[in-house]
Amino acid sequence: MDAHTLGLFALAFLVFAASPGPDNVTIVARTLHQGALSGLAYGAGTVSGILVFLFLAAMGLSVLAGE
Repeated sequence: MDAHTLGLFALAFLVFAASPGPDNVTIVARTLHQGALSGLAYGAGTVSGILVFLFLAAMGLSVLAGE
C-alpha cells in the first residue's frame, strides 16, 4: 500500500470515527426535548444493550474457539 492510499484510508477512518452514530444523536435529541434525566436513562439503556450484545458475541466466539 503506497503512502497516498494509506493517507486517504486514514482520513476516511478519522471522519467515520469522529462522526456521531445514531445512538448519540438520539440521546442528544431526547435530552434536549425531554430533559437530562430522560437522556441519561436512554444512554444507560443503550450502554446496557451494547454490553449484552458484547457478552453474547464473546460467548459465541469462545464456543467457536473451543471446537
